[in-house]
Amino acid sequence: MLSGDSQTGHCNKCGKWLGSYRYKNGGVNKIKKADEIAWQLYVNHELGELIAAAPTIISPIDSNRISQTISTFINHAFQSNQAALSRAILVNQATIGSWCKGKVIPQIDKLLLLSHQMRIKLLDFLTTDVLVFDNIACGSLTNQAEQPRKSYTRINSERKQVLNIILQEVINEYPPPSLEDVAFRLKHYPLCLQHHFPELCQIIKVRHTDYKSVSRQQKIQPILELALQEFPPPSFLEISRRLV
Repeated sequence: MLSGDSQTGHCNKCGKWLGSYRYKNGGVNKIKKADEIAWQLYVNHELGELIAAAPTIISPIDSNRISQTISTFINHAFQSNQAALSRAILVNQATIGSWCKGKVIPQIDKLLLLSHQMRIKLLDFLTTDVLVFDNIACGSLTNQAEQPRKSYTRINSERKQVLNIILQEVINEYPPPSLEDVAFRLKHYPLCLQHHFPELCQIIKVRHTDYKSVSRQQKIQPILELALQEFPPPSFLEISRRLV
């Protein structure tokens, strides 16, 4: 028999809730995990940005570029272990293998998973020639959403001509700058410059390396000459400390 103060779904004797606490406060649909909310916000933002940029995308999506980007990411983030990426994004390993071989282009939902895991914009993932993965970490969606995403600059034909002239001038600079310094100055990643200008970048790297070697030798020589005149002679360990 039910008492006058009985409540639906509660024990008639002790008054405790008899069902799952997930349903007591409005049902499953009202209980959203932080990761789910972060993912929905991410998808909305990335798809909106891609749709907005669609009229400016002239060339079709290059499947080879996508496969190379995925392979590079696996090599850097998972030590070439496709199974690790499979577990991270919950996609069959055979499917990931097909992506890396360029046999299949990932569908949009999988592209979103990949770009989120790489911490890059979906638009950059689909349109940028060379991507650099910095500070890769495979955590929860919430933690990744809090991390700033880098923007990657494309190099079109006009920009490429300008950069070619600038890099030609850099070769004559003294002291020779490092490729990293040049890239920072031009607001491009070193790997991106190497991709488009391999010969010029190689010259820049060699000149800077040679310059550092000569500078180091010029610094070491007077220290060693002074050590030869000391008495008692300093130990090799002591000389090494002076060279630091």
